[in-house]
Amino acid sequence: MEELLSNLDVVTVLVSFVLAFLLGWLWYSPKMFLKPWAAGHGIDTTGPKTGILKPMVAQAAGTLLLAVITNMAAQDGHVGHAVIVAVTVAFFIMSSNLYKNPKACVPARIEAGYILAMVAVMVAVNMVL
Repeated sequence: MEELLSNLDVVTVLVSFVLAFLLGWLWYSPKMFLKPWAAGHGIDTTGPKTGILKPMVAQAAGTLLLAVITNMAAQDGHVGHAVIVAVTVAFFIMSSNLYKNPKACVPARIEAGYILAMVAVMVAVNMVL
């Protein structure tokens, strides 16, 4: 494990993580995709925001891991590998949504799009820093 993490740029990982997580707040805001995403999942956005802690912690953990993977790929000059991982995850998210509800195409696309947007932000951060 030490060998895998020896070249990790912690600052770049943290900046990637924070920017991608903030993108999620915008992505799932009323200004962007909250209404169609919530409607597709049958979520009432006008009620109390209960039960969101566990999904947010899971999202944060996944975002941090994607930032680590993207940085590891960038350090090795293989950013395309991180993109392939993100596309794979996006397809898994779409299939999971569609198994749960075959009519949930809109939220599935929104969630998959967010994964792809996150990795685009992370790749950009890795190219700049």
